[in-house]
Amino acid sequence: GVLLTNNITLAATAQNKLTLPYVIEDVQLKLADLDINKLTATLRDLEAEASTRKKVPSRSSGIPAFDISQVILKNADITADTITVRNIRANNLVANISLDEKMLLDINKFKFNIAEGTVTGRFTNNLLTRAVTLSLNLDRANAQMMTEALFDLKGQIYGSMTGNVN
Repeated sequence: GVLLTNNITLAATAQNKLTLPYVIEDVQLKLADLDINKLTATLRDLEAEASTRKKVPSRSSGIPAFDISQVILKNADITADTITVRNIRANNLVANISLDEKMLLDINKFKFNIAEGTVTGRFTNNLLTRAVTLSLNLDRANAQMMTEALFDLKGQIYGSMTGNVN
C-alpha cells in the first residue's frame, strides 16, 4: 500500500486476542523510501501530542488516543530501498526492531550503504525515560560526502572514513 507517499509492503503476525497489551509477534516491513527527517519530525509531533493529552482528559472526537505503551513488538524485520538522513541518501537498509513491555525500543543489527561505504550498528531508546544509546560502525565511507551533507563542512575533509561511534 501507500502511506505518507511511501510505497510499503507489510506482513505481520499478532496474537489472536484483543486484550491489552497488544502483542505483535512478527513483522516484515518493506519500504521504498524511508525519510528519517520526516520520521523524527513525526515522532516529535507524537511526543508533543502525548504531552498535551496528559493535560487534556479526552479528545474532542470521542475516540480514545492510541497508547504505544500497550503494544509489544517482539520482532520486526525492516528493509528500505533508500533512506534520507539530513541531506544525504543511503541505500539498502536492513534492520531488526523490537519494543518490549518496559518501552525499550531496540533497533539492532541495522545496516545500510551510504557515501560509498557501509554503516552497521544498534540504536536503543527507552520511551519512558528518553535514554538513548547509539553504536555505529562506519566502513570506508566518503568523508567529503558525509561531512558536507551532515555537518555543512564544504571541502574541509577528504578521503575514506572507517571507525566506531558509541
